Amino acid sequence: MIDEATTRRGVESTNRKWNATLAILAGDYLLARSSELAADNLGLESVKLLASTYAELVVGQTKEVQFSFNTTHSTDDYLEVIGGKTASLIRTSAKLGAMASDCNSNVTEAISSWAWHNGIIFQITDDILDLNSDSETLGKPAGNDILEGTYTLPVLLALEKNPKKIEEILEVINKNKIDGIIATNTTVDFSNLKSNNKTEMGGLSGAPLYNKSNDVISFISKKTKGKLPIIGVGGISTPEEALEKIKSGAHLIQLYTGII
Repeated sequence: MIDEATTRRGVESTNRKWNATLAILAGDYLLARSSELAADNLGLESVKLLASTYAELVVGQTKEVQFSFNTTHSTDDYLEVIGGKTASLIRTSAKLGAMASDCNSNVTEAISSWAWHNGIIFQITDDILDLNSDSETLGKPAGNDILEGTYTLPVLLALEKNPKKIEEILEVINKNKIDGIIATNTTVDFSNLKSNNKTEMGGLSGAPLYNKSNDVISFISKKTKGKLPIIGVGGISTPEEALEKIKSGAHLIQLYTGII
């Protein structure tokens, strides 16, 4: 519905076959019936679980909309989005199954955790396939995410690894008369990290990002001759570091908890 896809899992989508109104009403009905069945068969705990999961889904999907066409959001932001919109659903489905089977609390939580991580893996895989597969294989329109400004993990990593992409982004900004850019709050470059956790997946923020962020800000400022408003962010912990961001070319700065 949200992405207005014409097919889903190889069949015509509900909103395409009928219309958006009927698709929403059908979803509302299924939601109500599932809550009713859960209440009758699994008790109040299951209804609370369904309600909290719906809330997680909405928050995750809303954040994805907020990040549309935003190339500066981090891999951690991406994982938070897919955790809400995908992994939470798979986790809850598995947990409800465990509850229905009268599993003890340890087994139920283990199954829930397994399902959560499978949900994350599923969504990352789906996002990769959206870029390198075809519509027939996927059962839905391929390449839809990037066209709609939904920049998934492969895109975020590619932007980090290839500085030339910054120039292409600047060309798009100029062509579409975009007012400004935020640069940059996350890196996946672990080369200078001394932590024992440097082999883990995900993005880095804070101190490891500071110099790299300043370099990107300086690059953008020079390429645009200082005409594009830049909001500088990344690794700011002191007033001096905030000032250095401005000297690098930022017009404004964005502060996170590192300054508190």
